[in-house]
Amino acid sequence: MRNINLNSRFGFELEGVFLDDITVRGKHQDVVRMALFKSLWLRIFSAPSDHDWLPR
Repeated sequence: MRNINLNSRFGFELEGVFLDDITVRGKHQDVVRMALFKSLWLRIFSAPSDHDWLPR
């Protein structure tokens, strides 16, 4: 839960919980899938067009 809460603070959204989705060392494991949507990704990681913030 702590990881889900942390990821949510960074803009990730819960896509789903997949019960017994994978097998690790012979044991079934649940998978929690989270996503950062493209529009938010671009807003966070796109550089401004003038690049004045870059060191010279």
